[in-house]
Amino acid sequence: MFMNMNKIKNKKGIILLALLSLMVNSISILSGSLNWVNQFWITGSLFLIAGFLRNAGSFKSIGVSYYIIILLPFLSIYTLYTFMYERINVYPIAIIPYLTFFAGILFSRMKVIKKTVLVLITLSLIIIMGIYSIPNWLAYVSDSVSTENNYDLSTIEFYTSERKLVKLNEIKDKIIVLDFWNTYCSICYKKFPELERLFENYNGEVVVYAVHLIEKGEEWEDVIKKARKLNYNFNFGFTTLLEKEIITKSLNITYVPTLVIINGKGKFIYKGELNTSESVFINNAYSIIDEAIQNR
Repeated sequence: MFMNMNKIKNKKGIILLALLSLMVNSISILSGSLNWVNQFWITGSLFLIAGFLRNAGSFKSIGVSYYIIILLPFLSIYTLYTFMYERINVYPIAIIPYLTFFAGILFSRMKVIKKTVLVLITLSLIIIMGIYSIPNWLAYVSDSVSTENNYDLSTIEFYTSERKLVKLNEIKDKIIVLDFWNTYCSICYKKFPELERLFENYNGEVVVYAVHLIEKGEEWEDVIKKARKLNYNFNFGFTTLLEKEIITKSLNITYVPTLVIINGKGKFIYKGELNTSESVFINNAYSIIDEAIQNR
């Protein structure tokens, strides 16, 4: 009778554990569709709670299976993929579940008041780290330009909406900001308000172009109409397929949006993400431009 009761408890515990694992892992992985900041704190928090529940109720009778069932899905689907393909930008997200999971287990063995306080403090720290650390990590690993590997300014040409050719090497003594985008990129549109604020902040000191990299099948006039409807004050630039190919190969642009900053001496000083938030201290566009203005 006693053994039968244990079997029932174990069976119930395994079912509950499977449901817990499904919820924790699926939400953690799918939260990446929001953004990496949210995925970091959501993932860290969920695995902290999963660890905290290790010694609760029906889970007490489950042995090492608890660790395997909770951790293996995320390990096999997310963490191994991240490190195999060197997805450096999401390394923190691939690591945080294991730290918080075992922290949760440790907290679960403490007295009620102490463990409740520690869990709340840890949850707060995870959220703060997500908001502040992840944007700076992403800015750190973005493709900033080294002085030893500069790009050729003379290869970068594009057109205005009036079909006037813009040659960057003819723009003298000006800091130039280029935001490369295309019409299929939703993030590109979300970044335009930041680019507009940057343009207005420098009030003519900086030349700003949002350069559209045309795709096969797109019509020039359709792209120009879409750009005009956006109603921004910064300049738009447009490419043919030939200019696009030259630009992407010359600057090694593999994704959009990509921001490029060129100082007043015609040297490329940054290539990567557009970072303008005050909470981002690394590769902040304002800091890079301010330094370039001082060094002109």
